[in-house]
Amino acid sequence: MQYLNIDFSLERILGRATVEPIPGLMNDEIRNRSILVTGAGGSIGAEICRQLVPFAPARLVLIEHCEHALFEICGQLQATGAVGNSIKPFLCSVGEEQRLRAIIRDQAVDTVYHAAAYKHVAMAENNVSAVIKNNVFGTLAVCNAVLRERVAKLVVVSTDKAVSPRGIMGASKWITERIVESLQESSNNGKNPGCRLMYARFGNVLSSSGSVFTIFVRQLLSGEPLTITDPHATRYFMSLREAGSLVIQAGAMGKGGDALVLRMGRPISILDLAHRIVREINDNHLPRPRNGKEVAMRIVGLRDGEKKHEQLFSSGPPQSTGHPMIVRELAKPIPWPTLSAELETLRELAERASDSAAKELVYDLIGTRTPIAIP
Repeated sequence: MQYLNIDFSLERILGRATVEPIPGLMNDEIRNRSILVTGAGGSIGAEICRQLVPFAPARLVLIEHCEHALFEICGQLQATGAVGNSIKPFLCSVGEEQRLRAIIRDQAVDTVYHAAAYKHVAMAENNVSAVIKNNVFGTLAVCNAVLRERVAKLVVVSTDKAVSPRGIMGASKWITERIVESLQESSNNGKNPGCRLMYARFGNVLSSSGSVFTIFVRQLLSGEPLTITDPHATRYFMSLREAGSLVIQAGAMGKGGDALVLRMGRPISILDLAHRIVREINDNHLPRPRNGKEVAMRIVGLRDGEKKHEQLFSSGPPQSTGHPMIVRELAKPIPWPTLSAELETLRELAERASDSAAKELVYDLIGTRTPIAIP
């Protein structure tokens, strides 16, 4: 993996071999299909797009609310040799359900990969209503558009922070997982049993925007102290390439209403990750930070919304899939009428920017199903 012109060994950083996709699964999911990616200009969405292009989709529909990000990913894809007419960029927020439906209908979309989300944990704590509107109700709008336009499948990007969440970002993703499960069950009993809704649950993605990896590398190269939240805190890590291929392969293996999770080996402590990055930079023969002195580290403590340890699974042993390193977790859905009533109240609070009341309702909802994690 190259980042900021440094060749990092993924195996040494991750402490395991990287997981390779199965080409047949990728090909069957992509070739000659019309595929839509939300958040196409973000780290995960852009990587999904880059992995789709070599398998020749009939059409690649890009949804992105940031004009600059959309312009950048279009340029990247066209530079790879992608046929210009097959790339269809749209400036659109995922909350615009009617516009999403029109785009899906006009572009004859077969598959949707939903990567758009606010993801920064500490920032989410100060922007509760914005996160709820984007992550929860943006996902609900995407699900509704997919179901009403009879798209074959939807894969939603989730996170290990959704398992026993502590912060509002993880909590918002907990709710999106329940939306996917509940709507899938409702769909199976309704008029669109052919649609499959599922989600891919991630660990921390190396080199994604704002990741601890990117922060550490930039701090090291500029000679700043490394800001360690908690030296004993642990996280699961995966590469950007693994993240993109997990989403695509999830569409091939997901049954609907289930979570697809990559086996990421043992979690890595934040302090150990810092030492691994230092070794990689030294192995690249770059000037040692701080004029050859030992790298300084500053313990800053866990930020609001962060947990000391993350979890990948919330219930029962995972099941095997068609990929030896990807497993499935099944859930017991909340009945849609029950969940829908709670969501309507939450929507009203978010629209009024009643952050404290919205946060209280979110945790009340989660508390009825699973305990809130403690640090």
